[in-house]
Amino acid sequence: MSIKNSKFNRRGVSSIIVVNLFVVMMIFAFMTLNISNNQRHFTAAQISSDLASRWGVDALSRSTDTATISSEIRDLVDRNWSVSLAMSPKAIRESNQVNLDVNIQIGSASLKNGEFQFIDNASPANAVRVTAAGKVDSVGFMPVFGGQQSIARTATAMALERDLCLVIDRSGSMNFDLNTGNWMYDYGQHPYNKMSTSKNKKHRKNSWQWWHYWPHPTRSRWSTMIPAVYGLAEELMTTNQNELFSIVSYSSAVNYKFYDHSLNIRNYQPPTAGIEVQPTSNYQTAAQTLDNKYKYDHIVAGATNISAGIDQATQVLTGPSSRPHAFKTMIVMTDGQYNQGRSPWLAAEDAAALGIEVYTVTFSKQADQNSMIKTAENGNGRHFHAPDGDALEDIFREIANIPPSAYIE
Repeated sequence: MSIKNSKFNRRGVSSIIVVNLFVVMMIFAFMTLNISNNQRHFTAAQISSDLASRWGVDALSRSTDTATISSEIRDLVDRNWSVSLAMSPKAIRESNQVNLDVNIQIGSASLKNGEFQFIDNASPANAVRVTAAGKVDSVGFMPVFGGQQSIARTATAMALERDLCLVIDRSGSMNFDLNTGNWMYDYGQHPYNKMSTSKNKKHRKNSWQWWHYWPHPTRSRWSTMIPAVYGLAEELMTTNQNELFSIVSYSSAVNYKFYDHSLNIRNYQPPTAGIEVQPTSNYQTAAQTLDNKYKYDHIVAGATNISAGIDQATQVLTGPSSRPHAFKTMIVMTDGQYNQGRSPWLAAEDAAALGIEVYTVTFSKQADQNSMIKTAENGNGRHFHAPDGDALEDIFREIANIPPSAYIE
């Protein structure tokens, strides 16, 4: 009888065990849901702060209105957090899933003792710190699962110092008219051409040299390019970074003997590629140096060896005058197509392997845009085309305002 009662008393024990196991499973299930939910928001917060701080650095290069920039950063965090959760900002607010708190600091960052240091509200303003935080509702229907969890992620981005090298085409076609792609053969129209009006018959006979080797001050591609170089120098003066600016030119090695500005025979032997201006922070002087040199002292002539120019610029950007922690940018301009040397995209690929971004700019209808697009792609940069001098200057200024930035936190 006692045995029968014992068996009867154990009836329902398994049900109790099942109920308890179900409760435990529910607890673990809701714990897992909460952990997953929190991780989703942690990820959303990190993505939002990363993107917003990087965008803020870009905005600083275009404007000094920090109040507007801060407002736009807050909106960017709000939108990116919601996108990361596949919900609209309005839906998140209405569901009370998260209460966002965005803290924005705009200041100055620099490298000291091998570490990046950020100082809030300091000049020059070259860095943005964004903290995306919020209170996230827990998942569950019991008090133990209720309440809110604190979510916060911080990202700091800064605009890097930059070493920039302008690589210009000084081949013979830079003496051409921009639209027609031809030399203008009325040699007497060249204002520097004293030979065309000389009493010396030999001078007049050789006056054609001025159209072929000395750029016309207003009607040549070269003279159309020079104001764009001045514009680039002017734009560099307005950025928040201290760029080191250098200029390299390329064509092909030539050896010509003809009359100079004093009507004396002179031997001109320009190299295939050469450094026109060593890295400097005096941008306007750099542009003036280039302008004066090819106005009075040196010729514009030869074939188009673009890769030689890229290789020379690579040496400048990685040489002893470069800064090891500065971002490297190369702007390669051409009015034609390469006809000497190796493929320019191979030279750009070598430059990119050393951490240099290669931007390419084609100038004139005769320029080979396809090869320069490929060169920019291999150089991890972008390609631009300028149909005229105004467009060329706008492009140079735009590239000057593409600030290289990095996350330092």
